[in-house]
Amino acid sequence: SELAGVYHHGAQLVAVVTAPVAALLAFHGEGVLFTWSGNVELARAAGPILAALAVGNFLNGLVYVPYHLQVAHGWIGLTLRINVLAVALVVPMILWIVPRHGALGAAWVWIGLNAGYIVLNVGLMHRRLLAAEKWRWYGRDVLLPTLGAAIAMLLAHEFKPSDTANRGVWLAYLCVAYLAALGVSTLTIRDYRMRMIGLLLP
Repeated sequence: SELAGVYHHGAQLVAVVTAPVAALLAFHGEGVLFTWSGNVELARAAGPILAALAVGNFLNGLVYVPYHLQVAHGWIGLTLRINVLAVALVVPMILWIVPRHGALGAAWVWIGLNAGYIVLNVGLMHRRLLAAEKWRWYGRDVLLPTLGAAIAMLLAHEFKPSDTANRGVWLAYLCVAYLAALGVSTLTIRDYRMRMIGLLLP
């Protein structure tokens, strides 16, 4: 039970920290690049690639805690076999997709690879380790904070500045949108929600 508690706490922390950033980049990749560079053409060209890479990196980060649970147990064979399978599948996909769809196609392969890790690696791991905790990991630890961040960012998207707004306006908007996503994502976790209530109502 203590191991399960540490496992879920770590997974929730990873999701709450990374989901708002991923949502910001996924919904506003162009805005982030414009705020950083001031180059509208660069933002429009690279924004979709940044958004896809952010989603892929987010999915990759979610597997961090389950992977370390496997390492702590001394069980590295599962990840090794899945990685061998991934190489066998991803390399041909990259060679086929990139000439046709460029960097954006490669970024989508990255998303698919990490989605596969979440389904296969985590799903198979929970058949041996913490078997009763699988759906709690998928639901409470991952899905809830991710949905919270995504919904908050989707609502904030309705108030995004126009394409002609200056970088200062975009920076202010992105900061507020990120903080809103972080707040909602945090509130989806019961322990964090109770701590926040305790701070507000001592």
